[in-house]
Amino acid sequence: MLTIEGLTKRYGALVVLDNISLTIERGEIVSVIGPSGGGKTTLLRMIDLLEPADRGEMTLGDLVVDLKRPGKKTTLAVRRRIGFVFQQFNLFSHRTVKENILDALIYGHGYAKPEAEKRAAEVIAMVDLEDKTDAYPITLSGGQAQRAAIARAIAPSPDLLILDEPTSALDPELTGEVIAVIKALATQGMTMLLVTHHIGLARELADRVLVLDAGRFIEEGPVANVLEHPQTDRTRSFLERVRNLWR
Repeated sequence: MLTIEGLTKRYGALVVLDNISLTIERGEIVSVIGPSGGGKTTLLRMIDLLEPADRGEMTLGDLVVDLKRPGKKTTLAVRRRIGFVFQQFNLFSHRTVKENILDALIYGHGYAKPEAEKRAAEVIAMVDLEDKTDAYPITLSGGQAQRAAIARAIAPSPDLLILDEPTSALDPELTGEVIAVIKALATQGMTMLLVTHHIGLARELADRVLVLDAGRFIEEGPVANVLEHPQTDRTRSFLERVRNLWR
C-alpha cells in the first residue's frame, strides 16, 4: 500500500534521514519508536509532503511520487489519501469542532456540503464528541482537542492515517480517552503509521515496530520481538529509558 525507497533528508551538514526504506501493507499498523531527534517526525512530514526530501521515491497505492519534486497535482492527490494527526492538534482556533471537519471535507476534499455535514456528524459520534460539536478548541480539554483532530483526519476515509505522538501533549489522565479512539480505529482495519514514546500503545496496537535512530532504522520486526527481545544496544538503552510508559 505504501512503499518508500531511498528517502534522504539533510539540513546543511546534518543528515536527518539517511537512505530510508519502508513498506506498509494495507490494514497494517506500524509504529516507529526511538530517541528524540532521530528523525521520526521528519519521516512523517516527508510522507505527507509537508516538506521536500533531498531524494527518494514513494508509492502510495497507484501513485508514484518523487519525494524531492512531487508537483502540486501529486501533492494534492497524496494529501487526499492521508490523514495526519499532529502532536499539538493543529485545530483552527476560530472554527468549531464541526467547522474544522467541514472545512477539511469541503475545501480539502471537494465534498458537497450536505454530504460533508453527514460525514462530520458520523465522525464526531465516533470520537464521542457530540456534546462538543459547536465548541471552539479553546474550550476543549487536551483529550477532547486530540479526539477532534482525529475526527478531522479520518473524516475523508483516508487510505493511511499518520499519528505523530498523539498522546505526548496530554496529561496522563487524558491519554486514555485518545488511546480508546485509536484502538477503535484499529479494530476497523485502518492502516496506520504511528510515532510514539508510549511504548504500551505501540505494544498493544502495532503489528510491527521500527526503531529509528540518527536517521536510520536500526531494528525492526514484530512487536514482541523488538520490545521484549531487542537486538541492539541502542534499542535496549532507549526502551530502558521509557520503561515507565509500559502497560
